Amino acid sequence: MSEEFQPGDVVVLKSGGPKMTVDQIGDDQFQRRMVWCDWIEANKKFSDTFPPTSLKLST
Repeated sequence: MSEEFQPGDVVVLKSGGPKMTVDQIGDDQFQRRMVWCDWIEANKKFSDTFPPTSLKLST
């Protein structure tokens, strides 16, 4: 069972990586549930989408 995320939550990929902020949660064009995340790395803003099963809340 995947965790329920909310906009503003800080998450990381289960496989590792930077801390990311959840921007929104919704369905993509293929009707798959996705989590839109933003993060800063080397003073640059990045954004991407991830399936919720690949994320966990940051501690």
